[in-house]
Amino acid sequence: MVAWSIGSTARFAAYDWPQGQWKTDSTALGGTATSLEVADGIVAGSTANGVFFAAYDPRARQWKKGSALVSIGQFINLINNDGIVAWTAGTTVQGRAYDPLSGTWKTHTVNLVATPFELKNSEGMMAW
Repeated sequence: MVAWSIGSTARFAAYDWPQGQWKTDSTALGGTATSLEVADGIVAGSTANGVFFAAYDPRARQWKKGSALVSIGQFINLINNDGIVAWTAGTTVQGRAYDPLSGTWKTHTVNLVATPFELKNSEGMMAW
């Protein structure tokens, strides 16, 4: 799996072994990518406006993409690890995980009374 950004577009590709070909896709970012990571089958990155993420689903033979807007100045940390994309924005912790059985991204949101610090994302768990 590879990913790269050109201007305000993120592009990604995964090799589909049963089909014997590369499957590519892209997403408009609405701005320049400030981070872009590939880890554990997930492409994730951020812009000044929010985060974006994508997973190649070999069963569906297509890329499954998602994004979330973040208020300017609130985005603090993005971690793409062990199949979970996690980030903080203000007093909120967000997490996304791709569920290949349903073919959808699952969302987890926690609203706190104070700004979280030291976000960790490991072995399918988020902690702060």
